[in-house]
This record gives sequence, C-alpha cells and structure tokens, in this order.
Amino acid sequence: MILFRLALAAAMIAATAFVSPTTGNSAEKKADAHKTAEKGPPACGAVSFRPLPAGMADGNQQSGLYRSRYGSIVLQAKVQGGQPTDYFMELNGKTPEAFTAALPKSADGCLKSKSVKLPVAKAQGACVGTRFRVVLDRSTSQPLALLFALQGDD
Repeated sequence: MILFRLALAAAMIAATAFVSPTTGNSAEKKADAHKTAEKGPPACGAVSFRPLPAGMADGNQQSGLYRSRYGSIVLQAKVQGGQPTDYFMELNGKTPEAFTAALPKSADGCLKSKSVKLPVAKAQGACVGTRFRVVLDRSTSQPLALLFALQGDD
C-alpha cells in the first residue's frame, strides 16, 4: 500500500512537471496577443452588407452590424411604405459627416485592394442598391469611411 502511494505521488509530480511548461507558453501567447493589439487597426479594410428585405416597419431600421475591437459599423436604412428608401452608416454610434471634396489619390490603393470601382459620375439622391460595401481607409491624412451602394457589378 505504501509503495502504491509513493508511485502515485511520483506520477503526480511527473504530471506537474509536464504541465508547468505549457503555462509558460500561454503567457507567451498572451504577450503576443498584446503586441498584436498594440499594432492598431489595419490601414485598409472593407465590410459587405446585404439590403433589408421588403415589408419592414416604417422608420430607421438596422440592415447590418459589424463589430471589432477597434469599433463598430452599423448600416441603417430609412424605410417608407415597407421599402428601404435610403441607406446610411453609423461608425461607433455616430453618423459621419458627408464627404464633399474629391477623394485623395492615396485612397486609390485601398479601393483597388478591396476591388471597389469608383462610380463614373458622382451619385446623387438616395443611396440604394442590391448590396453594400463600407471601405475604411486609414492610410490617408484624414481617415475615410466610404459607403458604396452596389447594383450587380456597378
């Protein structure tokens, strides 16, 4: 019986020795995760959204939500008569200001990398489409958030 207890104690000590090195690895993984968090958000990103289905209640309705550790994007739609009439986005709970100036040339690289083509003519009126893409570009002097309403390939 004593021999059995000694063998059991030896096995527990050996098991502890094998488990201890893995706790050091988890600390290393936490340190790597902390380094990743220090990098900040990516310079260029894109998120795609689907439109609202027909028959929704009138008023502002949420069409899509994207949340990460760096912030959130909410795609909203104004609905009248059960049909979405205009889409807009909210970034971190706030509606961004309208961008009226020409896009900086530095944003071209981000748009190309996300396969987004700029429209030939500046869009006017309501923002509606069969799908939507929000492109976030932090590589410019002023960060940009661009909402694109897409119809097929346009």
